[in-house]
Amino acid sequence: MALDPILERVRSVELELHSFCPKRCAFCVNSFLDRDRRTQYLPDEIINDLIRDLVQIPNIRRMAFHRYNEPFINKMEAVKINSIIDKLKRHTNLIEYWAATNLVFLSERNNYLRDCDLNFVTARRYDPEDPGLTEIFSLVKIDSLYRESETETILFLADGKIVFFEDVTERYSGDLYDRGGSLPHLSTKPRIAPCNRTTINIGIDFNGNVMPCPNMQSQVPSHAGHILGNLHEASLISILKGGAAQAFFEATAAQHLPQACLRCQSKNILRRFPTRPPWCTCGRSKNAPYCDGSHKGTEFRPWFDPGE
Repeated sequence: MALDPILERVRSVELELHSFCPKRCAFCVNSFLDRDRRTQYLPDEIINDLIRDLVQIPNIRRMAFHRYNEPFINKMEAVKINSIIDKLKRHTNLIEYWAATNLVFLSERNNYLRDCDLNFVTARRYDPEDPGLTEIFSLVKIDSLYRESETETILFLADGKIVFFEDVTERYSGDLYDRGGSLPHLSTKPRIAPCNRTTINIGIDFNGNVMPCPNMQSQVPSHAGHILGNLHEASLISILKGGAAQAFFEATAAQHLPQACLRCQSKNILRRFPTRPPWCTCGRSKNAPYCDGSHKGTEFRPWFDPGE
């Protein structure tokens, strides 16, 4: 039986397990959302249903435990993330796991850089009082490091994790864009580059809303019309097979972009660390989720991230 084309297309899922973020950065939608006042959690029963659905998405290669929240607000969040990873690994070893953190809650007690079973972590220091490289060096074992610039350092941890650290206390040097039209002061020019985020990514908000792009957040009024469905009401599989998802993905694949995309300068999912192998698709690799050449002699071919 042929697979649904939307299910085949999805490569990356970004998941918020809760709503809280302590920052209100001017280049983020949290600058006008009340995410620093109270914390709402995605219920465990929804998470368990989601895990059962995720293993039915045949080409998923990336699972991120962040969207517009700070994932590691206490030590139990790393425990929860590890439980999800463990359950997914019982079904597939072809997924890489990663998260982005603002480092506010990093400490010996909440040492998620050491304790969480992730492949990659993006760690940005936004304020001088937040933990930085000195604190990271004291909390984890590092095999080697690579300095890309005065503010950017890639850390290769002894347990195999890769941490991309960026100090933005002076100035945020990353790409600034209007987050799907939600930040007018960053809507400086029309979109000129193609984007694969709306064709291979989905985002799941803490409230269960499923979004067709990681830059879209269901609390943002201009994004509410793009909600594909809610996990409290339907399964992820049925949402992705539904009419809203089909219509959105078909339109954006043909470059018929919604208003939210017209001035968003977000580009393809980019890797900001040294080149590593493509993803395994045959299930035989001893270096999963990455290819080690074990597919040779079969009909399988490794998958290269089109954003790289």
